[in-house]
Amino acid sequence: MVGGAILNAVYTFYYQRDLELFANDEGLGWYTKLNFLGDFLISIAAILSHYRYKHYFPGFVRITYWLLLFWVVMAHWGNYENIIKNPATFYGGKGIGTFLNFGILFAVAGFRHIAKIQKLFLWIAIVFTVLGVANVVAAGIGFNRNDMLYVVREYANYLVYVFPFFFLQPQEKKLYSFLYYIFYAAVLFVILATASRSNILIFVLILLAKLYYQFRGSIKDSIHLLLGLAILVVFGAHYVLQSSFYDSFNTIIQIIEERSKEDTRSQQFEEFFRQYDIRNWLLGVGPTGTYYSSNVGGPYGSFDNQFILLGWWAGLPALLFYIYLLSRSLFRKYSKQRSWPDKGQVIGAKWTIFLWILAASGLAIWAAISCNLYYYFISISIGIATFRNKRRVVEAEQ
Repeated sequence: MVGGAILNAVYTFYYQRDLELFANDEGLGWYTKLNFLGDFLISIAAILSHYRYKHYFPGFVRITYWLLLFWVVMAHWGNYENIIKNPATFYGGKGIGTFLNFGILFAVAGFRHIAKIQKLFLWIAIVFTVLGVANVVAAGIGFNRNDMLYVVREYANYLVYVFPFFFLQPQEKKLYSFLYYIFYAAVLFVILATASRSNILIFVLILLAKLYYQFRGSIKDSIHLLLGLAILVVFGAHYVLQSSFYDSFNTIIQIIEERSKEDTRSQQFEEFFRQYDIRNWLLGVGPTGTYYSSNVGGPYGSFDNQFILLGWWAGLPALLFYIYLLSRSLFRKYSKQRSWPDKGQVIGAKWTIFLWILAASGLAIWAAISCNLYYYFISISIGIATFRNKRRVVEAEQ
């Protein structure tokens, strides 16, 4: 899995670099093959993890995962010729490989190795933050939202779902806790550059959650928190008020205010459900199904709500299986008898899942069920939240 994650990270870097070329239909480069190889390696890891660790998860989780995968395979009935002609579609947003790789959630049972994988995702988050900040600074004054999306969108997508897992966990060392607030400020800088209402809302929720967990601790921890926040505010104000970025910051605020008044969903919902046949809810319309979109000016095969999109093309059963896996992981109570994962990791995992549910419900249009790195991390978070009990941990350790 480590190799697959690294290859996907390399792909994300090059994809972000050439995102403007892709938007202009000039195509992507050689690194798409790296992405396919990375996804293939994660498929192997998902299959092996399920085979080796399936008994460390509740039976309904295992059964539901396979039912979801089976229903997606059935939805692709008659589409296999297209997969053979274009193998990349196997790992596309509606691809069988995408749902096969969802099974990477079982990899967390290899708890001796999952800590290394988590550190890898953390280091990737740090690298993407540095690259995102560098790209925003390089873009400089004269803020244009489309230009900023071309230089930070993929980094922001990753950070929105991966960073909260680490940020919300309690840190034993106060220095690490303070550094995470610096990390938060840097990530927020990248998020602000996208002028995305959903991403900014998510990061406000994250900060509020952190404040809640922090103030539930000792008074000493609260003092460290307030001191850290004060330093961040002073640092941030000083940086923003520099003449070279002050105008750009004002422009970001204006764009956010304007977009907060926009209704970008109602028309799409109205057009979609006007054309939708309820009889398609059972098996779905298939991965190649389309509906007419006035925004596109023709046939369109996607939707801003991932739950509706999944139910539309794969059928209602697939949607129910998927919702069950999310809800089971989100609402499962934490057992104090667990020796691993600790409560902090479970809290971080559940917040990642909660944020994904918000995004998939239409809050974030750039988020999708996919073979992207951030979605692999969401899958791992589901595995952490549905993990085994103490007895099985002891069995695994032996």
